[in-house]
Amino acid sequence: MTSYAWDPFREIDALMAGLDRLLDRTWSTAGSSPGINVYANDEAAVVTTELPGVRPDQVQVQLLDDVLTITAERAAEATAGELLVNERPELRFSRSVALPFAVDANQVEARLKDGILTVALRRTEADRPRKITVATA
Repeated sequence: MTSYAWDPFREIDALMAGLDRLLDRTWSTAGSSPGINVYANDEAAVVTTELPGVRPDQVQVQLLDDVLTITAERAAEATAGELLVNERPELRFSRSVALPFAVDANQVEARLKDGILTVALRRTEADRPRKITVATA
């Protein structure tokens, strides 16, 4: 007969390890939507977002009126064994941004390089601020 001494500290360690795993899955940023940055000046606006592991054919950029919508999808990586850590799950991303001015739809450029999507949007000529010279009386 094997005797087994109960160790409450071993039980607490096991409980804490399980709690750590649960919290890692619950509060991890993995799987959350990538953030975006929007920059604007008198001539144009630029929208950027991180889309690591996404190919250009997996991204859609649409402009309707003054709203830019970016949609991207990345499939989960195939695994060759038991998945121990999953911080790069599949990605389904859709984000719409109301632009602060009218955009020339013919002047929109979108580039995906090194996992960063950059969308450049030129302001329409009619919506650009005009500098008015003040004359002396």
